[in-house]
Amino acid sequence: MLDQLEMRDIEAFLAVVETGSFTTAAQRLFLTQPTVSTRISSLEAALDGKLLDRGPGGVRPTPAGEVFLPLARALLRDREGAFKAVQNFLGRPGGTLIAGASSIPGSYLLPPVLAELRKAHPRLRVRLLVEDTDKTLDSLRRGEVELAVVGRSVKEDGLLGCPVGHDEIVLIATPEVASGLKGDRKIAAEALKDIPLVLREPGSGTRAAALQALEEAGTQVDRLNIVLEIGGNAAALEAALSGIGAAFLSKLAVQDQVASGRLVEIPFLKSPLVRPLVLVTRASRTLSPGATELARLLMAARRDENGKQAGGHA
Repeated sequence: MLDQLEMRDIEAFLAVVETGSFTTAAQRLFLTQPTVSTRISSLEAALDGKLLDRGPGGVRPTPAGEVFLPLARALLRDREGAFKAVQNFLGRPGGTLIAGASSIPGSYLLPPVLAELRKAHPRLRVRLLVEDTDKTLDSLRRGEVELAVVGRSVKEDGLLGCPVGHDEIVLIATPEVASGLKGDRKIAAEALKDIPLVLREPGSGTRAAALQALEEAGTQVDRLNIVLEIGGNAAALEAALSGIGAAFLSKLAVQDQVASGRLVEIPFLKSPLVRPLVLVTRASRTLSPGATELARLLMAARRDENGKQAGGHA
């Protein structure tokens, strides 16, 4: 029944497996849920076997589905690779560009650049996968994304990193939480052990940068009063707004709340904690025209920002 295999059915299968949901898969593919269900049924009929189990915990591959999963990914990669090879030769960005990003560059750095990319190349479709830094880099290593932008420097064989921006990490809290601090809310790094803290999840670049800076300032991080670990900037921000504790977050993510007075910054280092936002690619892979153009736009945006900063200092 190999002649009955349809690429669109395979694409639907992968979307359901990756999202764990027929509804979310349909949204990703810009289809209705019944259409996705029909495509899965067609694929199972073609292979004469059940590929997915549906249950309260979501949708998971059956043993047969697990066997088919890597083969399905390879088939779609081959199809996309063939298209990109021709487009690369012709110099025409098109098809689907799959990029990865950690939460801060994915939320603040990339959207305006992607808008510029799409304006210049309307035939190019972009899928941006936003996770924490560790998961994003894992996706890049596995070839699930073509390039990635993360919130820390990368020094690893097989990966190439280039700074395309920067981010400042601040310690923020509600005025009520901050009012419990002595003096004018300025504290030494070693005094943080007395403050209830909200931390991003392990794997977060924000978390790693904050803890590294504290260690370098002489703080014993194992003595910090960590009351909550939570995944994602949005969730950590809401936890801080709820008064659970102070949180280390990107200044980009909290600027509106600080401006409105709902949160205040608590200086905890002698100088601002600045980290790079880094474009990462695989050393052994040639980028598609779309990925090449995105990398170019990111570098151009960085040069423009550096020019503005130089002009401002002058």
